[in-house]
Amino acid sequence: MSKVIALINQKGGVSKTTSTLNIGYFLSLKSRVLLIDFDPQRDLTKSFGISEEQFSIIDLLNNKKFTPTNVKKNIDIVVGSRQLEAYKLKKNSFKDVIEPLKKEYDYILIDCQPKMIIDEVLTINEVILNGTDFILIPLVADINTVNGAFEFLNSIERIQNTSNPNLKVLGMFFNRISTTKVLYKQLYNHLTHLNEDIVFRKTIRQSESVPQAIAMQKSVGEYAPNSIGAYDYKLFTNDIIKKLKTFD
Repeated sequence: MSKVIALINQKGGVSKTTSTLNIGYFLSLKSRVLLIDFDPQRDLTKSFGISEEQFSIIDLLNNKKFTPTNVKKNIDIVVGSRQLEAYKLKKNSFKDVIEPLKKEYDYILIDCQPKMIIDEVLTINEVILNGTDFILIPLVADINTVNGAFEFLNSIERIQNTSNPNLKVLGMFFNRISTTKVLYKQLYNHLTHLNEDIVFRKTIRQSESVPQAIAMQKSVGEYAPNSIGAYDYKLFTNDIIKKLKTFD
């Protein structure tokens, strides 16, 4: 059965899109992968050089029959849409339409927009999490980002207790960091002290190869396979696979 993983954080600038692309690439070396661009900014879609597409996330939500766009071997994408912000959502809008796609892929990765989940309002991110198996939270070495992630976990708990009891926190991971920086070490130690199991030990170090690959519309594994960025994302993806097996 496919694993549906949402890369999500209410803060922007934490490399959700970059991580979705690169984790997806390394998963695709041995598995079938579907990427879903659920951000109206469409950065994941643009990362593959796709400007406009006949079918998009709106068509998926409307339960129209269509084939996701193939972008690489073993990687398809449901492209984003600027119309998503105005789309009239229902609680199970995503949950109802993702089930048939689970039969076609081993992993489904969702690039979410940086928005809070609010109790009183049905947001795009809550609709996503109602139909998701796991959440993966990217972090940068910034105290506000880390605090925001723990605030976000409170919202996750509400969804687990109400609409999706099967939703699990796969973990948090640091990226774009320098392992020599004192703040990163302090934040990492703080998080592991609070919950040792929630933080991945493997981090994604700062590397010029990662943004350069994005600029060339490639994953870092394709663009610079011997770079620090490719090495880190490859090992991190392996850690994701290992941790997923612990939930089976």
